[in-house]
Amino acid sequence: MILDLIKKSQNNIIWNFLNKSLFNVNLKKFLYPSIFIHKFQKLNINTEELYTYAREFPNTKWQKDKEAYQSNHDLQDNKIFIHTKKEIESFLNKSIRPYFVKKSLLGKFKIKSLWFVIMKKNTFHHMHFHPKSTLSGVIYLKKENNKNGKLKILIPKKNIEEYRHQNITNFLNHNPNLIDLRKNEDNHSVIEDSVFEFNPQINEMIIFNSYFYHWVDEYNDLSDRISIAWDAVYTL
Repeated sequence: MILDLIKKSQNNIIWNFLNKSLFNVNLKKFLYPSIFIHKFQKLNINTEELYTYAREFPNTKWQKDKEAYQSNHDLQDNKIFIHTKKEIESFLNKSIRPYFVKKSLLGKFKIKSLWFVIMKKNTFHHMHFHPKSTLSGVIYLKKENNKNGKLKILIPKKNIEEYRHQNITNFLNHNPNLIDLRKNEDNHSVIEDSVFEFNPQINEMIIFNSYFYHWVDEYNDLSDRISIAWDAVYTL
């Protein structure tokens, strides 16, 4: 309420200071192509509860023929996921936020939607992107140690010139290692090879810009693969 009163006068010295020092977030920075990988030590999710949910809601609006099962996308406040949601938001705001926003500025990442996916043998996930969100991510809860059903992420070539100075960042076990996937060993640009493949491990989380097209190849194992997906927005 106090901020609303201050904002009413654009000539107000206090508002001008706050706007410059606290709210001046460059939204274009959230468009810089970024992929982050982080591995949780442990996630307190009982996968049997997910199967129970899937039996209760076998036909969601996200379910498509021959594709993997998708729950409803509004489970961010469900008791099964509330602790994991808090862990994701904490990691985003402590470790990912500094790559986009100055520490002195206000605002934080908030999970706006969360759901889970069960992949059975011979299922896949079509190419798509996530509108109306800033960052998206997936966490793998159950999988076999194989290389089929890879997650593939396409970094769009359109307007890529404005992104050339940005690195793609790799997070593992809370230790950030800055790498540039757009250059090969000879330091030549390979930006044209803009599809990146991932064969993630259990408890590993992959984070990427929501506007990236991504998909999952056909999964061919007998045992199910289970993952959590989420969308986050940056809000003041």
